[in-house]
Amino acid sequence: MERFYKRKSSSISSSDNVGTLGSTSSSRQSDFDEVLANLQADPGLRTRMIDYDSNIRDEIRRAYLQKGPCQPKGHNFPQSNISGINRRFIPKWFDEFDWLKYSISKDAAFCLYCYLFKSNFEQVGSEAFTGAGFKNWKKGRERMKTHVGPDAIDTFFSSNGLSFSKLRGQGYDGASNMRAFVAVAKKNIDIASFFATANSIVNHVGASCKRRDALRAQLQKELVIAFENDCFIMG
Repeated sequence: MERFYKRKSSSISSSDNVGTLGSTSSSRQSDFDEVLANLQADPGLRTRMIDYDSNIRDEIRRAYLQKGPCQPKGHNFPQSNISGINRRFIPKWFDEFDWLKYSISKDAAFCLYCYLFKSNFEQVGSEAFTGAGFKNWKKGRERMKTHVGPDAIDTFFSSNGLSFSKLRGQGYDGASNMRAFVAVAKKNIDIASFFATANSIVNHVGASCKRRDALRAQLQKELVIAFENDCFIMG
């Protein structure tokens, strides 16, 4: 089963592989099935995505997406003293944030989608919902809204004297605001990671004809419903 995890060092003898392809095929499938069957639900105990063999990461992602985030709603969440006040994780947050995962082993919150698609999550200063986990329950809901809120990126750029509205219609040639936009994005780990995650999702979906066809079929259904309800908006 170790073959499905990234090797730190290895030596391969070609003679050892002669005549073993047939016998190892079923063994690999069996080992892979065992990996899928033993995926950790607790985000604090999971194997890092980068530690899986690159050939099976898509299957691992698919398995986690099918399982959904770890949300132990019946758990007795422990209290922590924050600024002199005992606070704890609020289970109602699960209903508001479908990406939210909770680790019983670490008493910390994580983001399912960041775990599956975000890169470089171990960098110093990286997003709290991916690395060590988020524990500041005092600002829990506020921080969670910021993590996925539609205005999160715009707010960040506004604090740097930039605006998305000024980017509309601009080309890259001679557009100082666009250059500043790109420069700030590259320097901020959270923003850069957002674009890296978006790129990873696009590549993940685009790499398979089946995934593209499934998305197109779903979009077709949504368009039909929109037309039938006379709520299709053009432009």
